[in-house]
Amino acid sequence: MELSSLETLPDLAGEYPLSAEQIAEFGRDGHIGLRAVASTDEVAAYRTRIRDAVARYNTQTGSLDEPDQSGARAFIQVENLWERDDDVRRFVFASRFAKIAADLMGVDRVRLLYDQALFKQSGGKPTDWHQDGVFFPALDPVKIVSMWMPLVPVRRSLSFMSGIHTRGDLQAPYGIDERTEEFFNQFLAETGARVRHYGAMAPGDVTFHDCWTPHRAVAHASEEPTTREVMTMIYFADGAHVVDPRAAGLREAEAIEDEMATFGWQAGDLAEGPVAPLLYERPLESPQS
Repeated sequence: MELSSLETLPDLAGEYPLSAEQIAEFGRDGHIGLRAVASTDEVAAYRTRIRDAVARYNTQTGSLDEPDQSGARAFIQVENLWERDDDVRRFVFASRFAKIAADLMGVDRVRLLYDQALFKQSGGKPTDWHQDGVFFPALDPVKIVSMWMPLVPVRRSLSFMSGIHTRGDLQAPYGIDERTEEFFNQFLAETGARVRHYGAMAPGDVTFHDCWTPHRAVAHASEEPTTREVMTMIYFADGAHVVDPRAAGLREAEAIEDEMATFGWQAGDLAEGPVAPLLYERPLESPQS
């Protein structure tokens, strides 16, 4: 009898233990790089499924491997594939990844906010400095982390500003463009903040970063023949409540309200439900690693 793809795909359930030093590093810097969170074989098993799903659901023009010679597009971005593809859902829902997020945030339960496939074609321009938190629904507490995993070898990880996440929203211009790049470069010049990246990454290596950690990605040079294929998952701590962005005086309140509406959330709601599935719950008898 022929097995279904779900029966042949790796389950990604085995744990990736973190040391107390690694957890402390994340708390101090707001980012961390981890090697071989998934094996190359595990990533290879999912890569074709993810590529196929991106090709099916991408609404931007151009093929996945078509060079972006104009530099007008930073990357192909397809969000929440977990809702549309069973194979990708198995990858996104991996307890191994979600447990790392729980350990780094110091919580017992984590939910999924989004998944995003980010495919940067040859010739794709840099992704400018930005903070993710300004684009998310307003939650309290703000415990949100992103995992960034290449599905192919990449020459350099994201770059991060260390220790800046504790300052929250730095009030940069809204968006990800030359205005944010100029703002954060000026911020760097004035503060001397330390910038770090984790060098070349293999498929299955990951970085995690806090939603208030400023970060950027380098261009994908035109001489690099293959698309830079990355999957990201954004996790948040279970138990968060939804905040009224206007009452809280948050910038871009209308955009935040629109994002809340996509989840069916209103101010005061618990951030939960089928649109934000619970991905990890620490067993009661298992102390935090």
